Amino acid sequence: MNGSLRLCRRCWSGIASIVVLLCLGVPAAIGAPITYVFSGPASGTLGVTPFTGAQTTVTGTADTVNITVNGGGDPCINLTSVTINITGVGSATTTGPNLLFDNQAGQIWGFENGTCGAGLPDWLDVDNPLAATYGLVTAIGPTTGALDVRSSVATTAGTLFFTAPPLTFQATLGQAPPPPPAAAASIPTLSEWGLALLALMLGGAGVLVFRRHCR
Repeated sequence: MNGSLRLCRRCWSGIASIVVLLCLGVPAAIGAPITYVFSGPASGTLGVTPFTGAQTTVTGTADTVNITVNGGGDPCINLTSVTINITGVGSATTTGPNLLFDNQAGQIWGFENGTCGAGLPDWLDVDNPLAATYGLVTAIGPTTGALDVRSSVATTAGTLFFTAPPLTFQATLGQAPPPPPAAAASIPTLSEWGLALLALMLGGAGVLVFRRHCR
């Protein structure tokens, strides 16, 4: 009897461990909101307005579930929004798709026009040794790098072109992107529902087995 009870306890403990691991896998599959920010003095033009040494903040929002790799094999994430604030000039939002990449071999991270599947010219690049090991999924910074000028980007205030971009980079987890319209609200994917359902089924089966054999 004691041996049977010990066996039942071991079985129940094993089932409980599996259920816990599966439940932990559900939020991992869902991902987490993340905000990427380049800030600092910058120079260039926004539309027809030039600026020199103006305090600038460029903020990109995304969800870590969307992290992938680009054609060069570097970590890449499609951004849900990009806003630009330039002191003395104004604010703007990019009008086309944008991505954040991390070129680990070149130790460069930055914003690029297009998507991870179809990248276009970069428009804000910064050299930083920390880019060699960053994967875009965790918080980092603030950390300041070196100038690496690239192309331009279309915004609601006209074309933005940096001759000297903001050099301080920071990523923060848990900063939620703006909510999507109600009709486009995201729902868990089939794989996420499957993990949750499997956890519940295993938990229920464990209860039945425990009751049947451990009375």
